[in-house]
Amino acid sequence: MCKALMTAAAVLTLAACASVPVSPQRVQASQQAIQDAVAAGAERDAAANKYLEQARGELEECKLLSNNGETARAEKMLDRSEADARLAAATARESAAKAQVKEAANLLKAIQ
Repeated sequence: MCKALMTAAAVLTLAACASVPVSPQRVQASQQAIQDAVAAGAERDAAANKYLEQARGELEECKLLSNNGETARAEKMLDRSEADARLAAATARESAAKAQVKEAANLLKAIQ
């Protein structure tokens, strides 16, 4: 009887842990990274926009997985979403910096 109770308690504990949704703070961090990418101009840059769209899709997938009780997979998808959003922002900033360098080089040529 005691063994059965302990087994039932263990199963209930595991089930409770598995159904814990992804933390709202982590979702918010991913959403913020996406907003930062948009602010950096990721929507206007083809390469950056590819990563931005991936980040948005992964965030939506995370929400679906979390709602279905697949917390571990949802958290992995959330990590990917945030990483892709940061990559989108960095790619957009790099493209903007390259454009500025090109403009400065052209200006320098014109001055010479």
